[in-house]
Amino acid sequence: MFVFISHGDADREFAAEIANSLRGAGIDAWLDASDVEPGTNWLRSGARALDRADTMILVLSAKTSGSPDLKKAFEFAMTTPRFENRVITVERRTPSQTPFPYPWILRDLPFIKEAQDPQRTAEKILKFLKTAA
Repeated sequence: MFVFISHGDADREFAAEIANSLRGAGIDAWLDASDVEPGTNWLRSGARALDRADTMILVLSAKTSGSPDLKKAFEFAMTTPRFENRVITVERRTPSQTPFPYPWILRDLPFIKEAQDPQRTAEKILKFLKTAA
């Protein structure tokens, strides 16, 4: 299984910890920060990873939910048949934080709410991946 993780700059460390946990469980996870070699065209590398991906994980937070790059990744996933029922959204906020806006269609997809711990989030993602396989 090959997983593409999309995130904004503010969620980079959180996404990296999720990727490391998934890799430790035997999942091939692509993350731009660790998987793009210096001097490599980031867009081309990302496009190749999206072409290979079986599942997409979107990490959203109040600081990143409006990111143009996340929007592009989301739109790609929503219009690509192989991602049907294979997009997992991670809402990164505490219960006391005000919910932030995100595309309405995400409500009908696997959604991990109020994610605060990347290890526990990765465990929830793994459970979904096992049931979706």
